[in-house]
Amino acid sequence: MTLRGIHFTNKTELSTGGWDILNIMRPEVIKMLTCNDRSQFERVRAEHPGASVITRIFWPGKPPPFEEWMAYPLRDWEPDRTLGQQIHNIMDLGYDTFELLNEPNLVHEGWGPTVEDAWQFNCWACETIPLLRERYPGVKLLWPAMGYDLEGSDLWWWGRCKKSIRFCDGLAAHAYWQPAEEMF
Repeated sequence: MTLRGIHFTNKTELSTGGWDILNIMRPEVIKMLTCNDRSQFERVRAEHPGASVITRIFWPGKPPPFEEWMAYPLRDWEPDRTLGQQIHNIMDLGYDTFELLNEPNLVHEGWGPTVEDAWQFNCWACETIPLLRERYPGVKLLWPAMGYDLEGSDLWWWGRCKKSIRFCDGLAAHAYWQPAEEMF
């Protein structure tokens, strides 16, 4: 089975043109981020009631310890609105599938491309996944999509992280349409 999907904006809110594209495309899967405003999730639910939503738990780089991570304010101007509350709010809307971060094999997204980086991420994920499941009963977690890198760390990371992969409900993936040399 093939589904049409689209990645929502990396900004807080989708532009008018973005909503136009979404409404023309009528995707069956929409990938959003925890940094997207709740009103955007509500609008997706209203305008695309049959669409599945996968929400990436967004974090720039390595997250801090779990409790600190969940208590982190999403925006400077809303210090009481935390990442943990946002995950709860998204689940209250009926969206229960989350991607655990993004491209941790890239330095600017997470840990980095080395064997040691993969091992550290695997240890972090093995500690964090059970905590997320305990705090958010019914959550479905996708192991993060790997960033393409010319050394191929995306491939051997999977081998180094088998334990944390098994803790998840599935794997996230990026279907890049560009040749590698045009991406860098």
